[in-house]
This record gives sequence, C-alpha cells and structure tokens, in this order.
Amino acid sequence: MNDEQHNLGASQSQQTPTASSAENPNQAEPVPHEVPVEEVLRVAGVDVRKAAEAVCRTFQEEAAERVKRLRETTVGDLIDGTLNLVKKYPGPGVVIAVLIGFMLGRSLSK
Repeated sequence: MNDEQHNLGASQSQQTPTASSAENPNQAEPVPHEVPVEEVLRVAGVDVRKAAEAVCRTFQEEAAERVKRLRETTVGDLIDGTLNLVKKYPGPGVVIAVLIGFMLGRSLSK
C-alpha cells in the first residue's frame, strides 16, 4: 500500500457518522446549502422571461426585415419571381393558374 492509499484510508477511518445518521441510516442528512423553493422559482421565472424577450426580439427583427424587403419589392420583381417558379415547377404552376382563373370567372360572372 503506497502513502496516498494509506492516507486515504486513515482519513476515511477518522470520519465519524453524525448522530442523526447513526440513529436512522436510511434518513438523508439535510444539505447545509439548501435553496428555498421560492428562490428557485423566482430564478427560473427570470430565466424564462429573459428567454421569451430574446425570442420576441428575434421575431421583431425578422418581421422588420421582411417588411423592409417587401417595401423594396417592385411589381417587376414579383413577376420575375413568379415566372422563375413556374419554370422550375410547371405542374403546380398550371394548377394554380387554373384555380385562379376559375375563382376569377366565378366572381366576375355574378
């Protein structure tokens, strides 16, 4: 047995159980640094509030960016984007065109 193991064994043997653990070995000793439930809930509430504010701020920034892009968009840009989508996906483009035509025909016929 080396010196570290000997010292470790000696320090463990010097520890004496407390009176409460000697009386009832199944009972856990109270932790000296217990935090009240109210404090834990208060801290958790603050953390949740900060996270919610961060998410809200992110959504506001994204919405502002989208509004800015929408205001800068011209009719020509919308037409070009639509034509590019129809070229890329011709099947759904035809279906959407038929549906729009049907709805316009129904609304103008009355």
